Amino acid sequence: MNSRILLLCLIYLACNPQPRSDELKGLWKLLSMQEQKNGATTWEDYPKKMQGYLLYDGQGYMSLHMTIENYQLKKLDFKDLSDSSSIEELKHRALSYNYMAAYKIDYDNKVVTHHRLSHSNPLEWNKSVKRSFATHGDTLILETMDRPKGKIRVTWIRQIQ
Repeated sequence: MNSRILLLCLIYLACNPQPRSDELKGLWKLLSMQEQKNGATTWEDYPKKMQGYLLYDGQGYMSLHMTIENYQLKKLDFKDLSDSSSIEELKHRALSYNYMAAYKIDYDNKVVTHHRLSHSNPLEWNKSVKRSFATHGDTLILETMDRPKGKIRVTWIRQIQ
């Protein structure tokens, strides 16, 4: 009798696996960014010093906003989006990169897929991108898997879980 109960419990657990906790959940602050050009074996600091935040809500949605360092310190009189913008303003706004996406985690392969819902680049709307990931305590490392010009590796520090 006891072996039957044990067998039923094992079958139940196999058919109904417990959901994994979302180890990416939280607000992350950009720590560093590196680039590996096509054919290279070494990583170099990304040519522009960057800053930014990454947010995974733990319910399948995420948001990313990255800018050049000190982006927010530029003294420009930004207009409403319905007004025309100066060339200087447009150039500065081009240094801001952001998107929102639905995400799915493949824990077995340590890959997160971002299904972009919107993007600062209109050509990137509704596209999916894959990132390998590794976590070490409050550190998250994401690496591009589908970038045609080489790889980018970004290291984040958790701010809030």
